[in-house]
Amino acid sequence: MKIKLLSPALLVVPFCSFAQVLADKLVVQDTRDVNALPATYSREFRTEFKLRNILGVPGAGIYSGMLTISPWGDDTGNKNHQLNFNDGGVYYRNALPSDPQWGSWSKLIMQTSDGTVKIDGKVIAKEVEVKANVWADYVFKKDYKLNTLEEVEKHISEKGHLPNIPSAKEVEKEGINLGEMDAKLLEKIEELTLYSIEQNKQIQELKQQVQQLLNAKK
Repeated sequence: MKIKLLSPALLVVPFCSFAQVLADKLVVQDTRDVNALPATYSREFRTEFKLRNILGVPGAGIYSGMLTISPWGDDTGNKNHQLNFNDGGVYYRNALPSDPQWGSWSKLIMQTSDGTVKIDGKVIAKEVEVKANVWADYVFKKDYKLNTLEEVEKHISEKGHLPNIPSAKEVEKEGINLGEMDAKLLEKIEELTLYSIEQNKQIQELKQQVQQLLNAKK
């Protein structure tokens, strides 16, 4: 999946550099009990200590840090912006100074050191490209061991899921890799195709046998 990431630090650094011209350090204001309206901020860059539940921000933990960027004092300077940092991640919301309330919080896309990208919530896209390391056409090779339907039935009875498919508990805990799961699902489709071909052969043989019996009785 092709995703372009924008680090929250890149959003903050230019403003921090500007603020350092005015002061040696930014003081974090303890406004933990206040969810200030957009109009409260005007032409400033403010750092605040907040109770997470006061802001209604998703995530985890009791406390959070918040950065507010207010480019201008009215709507002609466009929106005010807020970043909230808590134990559940980094969240963003915005609003025009004249808006009666802030917009809803959305989680920023974060990338871990191993390159994993985690997204909470719904993803809407017109096109998603997934690179798979392996595809399931190996099912059609002559040396592929296709389980009998009796073996599949036994596995389902004992495990509660199809062979080579993760269980519900595993998915709930670990999630899924889209490329790998697509390959696994295709594997099951191709196995079903082989079962259908074999069953069709057996049906055709039975038809021939029935026809031979009917012809013998004439």
